[in-house]
Amino acid sequence: MANFSFLGFYVIGFAIIFSTFNIYSIDVIEFLIESDPVYWLLSILGLLMVPFIAGFFLYQLIVWFLEYSVKFLTWVQLRTHTGAVGILGFALFALQFLGRWIWFS
Repeated sequence: MANFSFLGFYVIGFAIIFSTFNIYSIDVIEFLIESDPVYWLLSILGLLMVPFIAGFFLYQLIVWFLEYSVKFLTWVQLRTHTGAVGILGFALFALQFLGRWIWFS
């Protein structure tokens, strides 16, 4: 299972790096042709490490977001008068308010 996670980190990392190079119009092949062989070695090391780090960073951001959203919803539920029913009632009230505002404007 861990091997699939590492492979997923690489795939996501390569997608992030490819998108970044595409957005900023960076031509890696042209850079490598015009550079010294020392930069080729650094580029190979970067190709092995940077995608994993980028994919793992995105994974950590998602985990962090989900963790804190659960903590926030738990905090709201504990401080709402009737718990989950109170949250649902507030959500329905907010939707009703939005609907009226859109309907009458």
